[in-house]
Amino acid sequence: MGPATCVPLYQQLKAEFPEVQAVNAMYTHGLLAIISTKKRYGGFARAVGLRAMTTPHGLGYVKMVIMVDEDVDPFNLPQVMWALSSKVNPAGDLVQLPNMSVLELDPGSSRQASPTS
Repeated sequence: MGPATCVPLYQQLKAEFPEVQAVNAMYTHGLLAIISTKKRYGGFARAVGLRAMTTPHGLGYVKMVIMVDEDVDPFNLPQVMWALSSKVNPAGDLVQLPNMSVLELDPGSSRQASPTS
């Protein structure tokens, strides 16, 4: 499922955001996407990440997105982890979207429904 998510997700994002450099959804079969992009303006990576969650190949499949700068290879996991540990400010850089749809085959989707769901 990873390649079936990587390529279409890259194409869909690149059509809207030419700054997108690469998309890697290989490690977790599409449940996690690592996206490399050039920075157009402040908050641009957040906009791309949110859009990735709502594309036809993101919605229901991708439940986590890691955005990295263009100098980080999203296919090189040690580079990605170094970027996360050295460049991320958890207080302001992490975004949580509650109650997003997830793939039924995802083990994390077996949570009990909350009263607001």
